Amino acid sequence: MLRVMMTKWWKKRGFTLIELLVVIAIIGILAGFLLPAISSARKRAQSSKCINNLHQIMLAIRTYTMDYNEGFPASGGTGNANLNPLYSRYLSTYELGKCPSNPGTITDWGSSDYAYNIKGGTGLNESDASDTFVLGDNSLVANTTVFHAEPKPYNVAKHDGSVTNIGRTGSDTTNAISVLVN
Repeated sequence: MLRVMMTKWWKKRGFTLIELLVVIAIIGILAGFLLPAISSARKRAQSSKCINNLHQIMLAIRTYTMDYNEGFPASGGTGNANLNPLYSRYLSTYELGKCPSNPGTITDWGSSDYAYNIKGGTGLNESDASDTFVLGDNSLVANTTVFHAEPKPYNVAKHDGSVTNIGRTGSDTTNAISVLVN
């Protein structure tokens, strides 16, 4: 009997406006605490995807060099356009040339978000040092906005196939800029 009376009392009474507002305020405060953490995790995920894109492009370049007598993609063009030979056989989509943080679209390697080292027009070769920069974020050379500022601003791929982050300043950044610009 007591149980029936309490159920009826609860159904009859419901929630007051104050109780609903308090619950909504608590949910809002908790969401406010979580948003910066979610934003930071999103930036780290985008940076990781950018590193993965560079790694996939480097694998395609290394496969290309094995097929073409240790020669890197063409050195006759300018910059990223030299990567166009990779598209038909080694890479299935231009989307790998797009930084995940960039809202734009990529229609060919010439508009890629990554800079390719053409080594002063002579092109790379297998005898280059293993720490020679091959690919890097285009923002290194174009002085444009860095799309993924966390955890470090620039991603680069080296001749040995490794892909890493480099800081906003320092000798690695200076070297990468001087190599990828030429």
